[in-house]
Amino acid sequence: LRGLDEGLASTDYTVSRPQGGFFLWIKLPQGTDLRKLSELAVASRVQYTPGPAFFPYKGGEDHIRLAFSYESPEKCYEGARLIGKAILGARAR
Repeated sequence: LRGLDEGLASTDYTVSRPQGGFFLWIKLPQGTDLRKLSELAVASRVQYTPGPAFFPYKGGEDHIRLAFSYESPEKCYEGARLIGKAILGARAR
C-alpha cells in the first residue's frame, strides 16, 4: 500500500485496504489508458489482473487486481511502486 500511495497520491485512485487475504483492488485514476497501462506494466515486468475478468456481466474496466500473498514485503513494495509508475505513465495528459 505504501508503494501505491507514494506514487499515486496526486491522483484520484482508490485501493482496498484489506486486513488480510491475498489481493488488492485498485480503482484506476480517471484518464488511464488501459492498453498503455498493459504495455508499461509488461515493460516494467509487473503483473496485474484486469478487473473485467471478475465481472461476469460486464464492468470492472476501471479496476485492476494485485496479488500480494506470495512475495516478500520488500518485493511487494517494489512491485507496487512500479505499477504506480506504469499507471501514471498511462494517464491521458
